[in-house]
Parts: sequence; C-alpha cells; structure tokens
Amino acid sequence: MRVKQLAVGPVAVVAATLIAFAVRPADAHKPITSRYTYNSDVFPLFSARCGECHRTGGPAPMSLLEYKNAVPWAESIREELVAEKMPPSFVDPFGPSVRGSHLITPKELDTIITWATGGTPEGDPSERPAPPAAADEWPMGKPDVVLAMPAAHAVSASVTEEVAELTLDSGLAERRWVKGADLQPGDPSIVRDATISVEHGPVLAMWVPGEHAALAPDEAAFEVPARARLTLRIHYKKGWQDERAEKMDLSRVGLYFAAPAAAGHSISSIGLDGTVPERVSVVAVRPRLDRPYGSIDVHALLTDGTTIPLLRLSHPRPEWPRRYWLEKPIALPVGARIAITTTAARIDPDDRPRPPAGPLDAAVEFISK
Repeated sequence: MRVKQLAVGPVAVVAATLIAFAVRPADAHKPITSRYTYNSDVFPLFSARCGECHRTGGPAPMSLLEYKNAVPWAESIREELVAEKMPPSFVDPFGPSVRGSHLITPKELDTIITWATGGTPEGDPSERPAPPAAADEWPMGKPDVVLAMPAAHAVSASVTEEVAELTLDSGLAERRWVKGADLQPGDPSIVRDATISVEHGPVLAMWVPGEHAALAPDEAAFEVPARARLTLRIHYKKGWQDERAEKMDLSRVGLYFAAPAAAGHSISSIGLDGTVPERVSVVAVRPRLDRPYGSIDVHALLTDGTTIPLLRLSHPRPEWPRRYWLEKPIALPVGARIAITTTAARIDPDDRPRPPAGPLDAAVEFISK
C-alpha cells in the first residue's frame, strides 16, 4: 500500500486494510432445509443492514442485493456473522448506549445463518420488496457550506490502496460553530474511510461507508476560526474488480453550522491518563486503534476510586475508525482520570492469543457544565 501526502507540513498517516469476505463457491447440491427464503426474509435484512456498502458500485467487494450475487458468498456471510466481523458495529450492548450503533438482533442473525446453511433458497420473486431507494445526496440535509477537493485524486492502476491527505480552505470570513461535517464520496467504490478536521484543531467528522454522519448534541459544537483550513484525509482501497484499473475521486465535504447558543459549549477533548480540569459532560469517544482487539473499555477513574464506564467495544478493528456519540452525556467531576483496558484479539484458525497489545490511544470529547 502507498501513502501519498498532498498537504504541506508533517503528516502522520496510518492506512488500514479492510477485511473482505473470502470467496467460497456455493454448493449446488446442498439440500434445502431453510424455512427462510432470500426474497421474503433475507433480502429485506441485506437491504436494511448491508445495502449501503454491499451494492453495485459500493465499497464492499460484492453486492448482496441480487440473489445471484449473494448466493456464492453464503458460507462467508455465515462465518463473518458468527465471528462478529459483520455488520461492523462493535458496540457492546452492556456498555453505555451509543447513537446509531446498528446492532444486529438475534432474530436477524438466526434468519440469515439459517438461510446461508440451509440451501440458500431463493423463494417467490413476487414476495421480494422493492429495492431500496437511492441514498440522499446529503443524508443529513443540505449543508450550510460545501467544499470540493481542489482537483480529482487519481489512484493509479499500479496501486490498490493508499491514503491521501489534502487541505481545503473553509472560506469562512468569521469564526463559526459547526455541529458536524459529512463526506460525499466522488467514487464510492474506492473511498473506504475519511477524517475531516480543522487544521491544528478539532476533528469534525470521521466518515465510514454505511454509517451516516451524526451531528453534535444540542448546545454543543466545534469552534472553527475565521479563514480556517480543513484537513481531509481519505483512505482509498480498490475492490478486486478494479485492482488493475486507474480510479478517480472528487469527493466533497459538507459543513453544518450550529445555532448561536452552542457558542458557550465548545467541544474539547482529553486523551488517556488525562485529568478532567473542571466539571464536564462527556459526549463522545474516539478510540484510535493500532490493531484488532477482543474488547476495549474506556472509563473514568474518580478520586474516590469509583469507575464510570464511557465506552465498551467488542471485537473492534482499526479499518473502521469511528467517533462514538453517546446516547446520553455522562457527567464527570473535577479530577477524574481517563483510562482504558483491553483484551487481545485471537488469531484464527487455532485460537491462539495475540502478543500483548501496544499502547492504545483514545480521545474523550466533552463540553463544560
């Protein structure tokens, strides 16, 4: 993989490798034992849970929205679901609630696995619901400001994966308060994740396919100075179909402004082992993973020995960088210290433990109370 730096100044870029399903040929002679069919039972789940990535022209290696394309992957789908690699949510349901966690339900899991292992019947085409409508250009609505890349970025035919980092002028004549940002990928088939941040300032958004960007909670926002420049970091990765083709991307960034009331609630952050300087409300956590983990537990240690959980993740992977917005802000007193505990992921297929993990970082984001 190649890393391409397009911005001026030192840039630390770490590109992750996405895990794709391994191709497994379907067994044409497997008996039909599933009571679920693709058209009436499985397609609606693929459409709702997987369709934003696993569609024609999407970033996933195959579409699951056509029966003939989904069937050859049935065994791999089962393996990925059982291993909790897909859908890539990672939120532990026993930890603090997270906005838009997209956890698959036991019933949905049973339906897909029963179909995948029970002969993958297609069912009656007339029972298949209408395909999902095309995604909105901007799922959160029209942005207040749209910024385009200064020029299209080319991923050459000889490169399958790289990271590009560039600078965008915000065009803001005065200081503004921003609720969040979104990315509209120019070529969705190769844009695997993106980070939008203020140069030498806060991270406005972490974008991954299939997950709609989220705005900061009410009366909270990021401060963006006048004439600020934004840093756009995009991780590109071709699918196997396009490995030898040159691909072009011209993505756009949308900014959403906050109401004036947010001016007194600027979102700040603190890292691991940092101490809370005042009474705060934690609104989000951004782990920065260096490898897959079995579990991650970000918490606050109070001066009296009490532990307050902030985020719990199960089987997280670095190729899905995210900001986790909490469903409800968590209050912390002065002097609370941010800490993290982890368990190591295991190596398939013999289930041996990985070597001890190295240092892990996380940003806990808060507003002053």
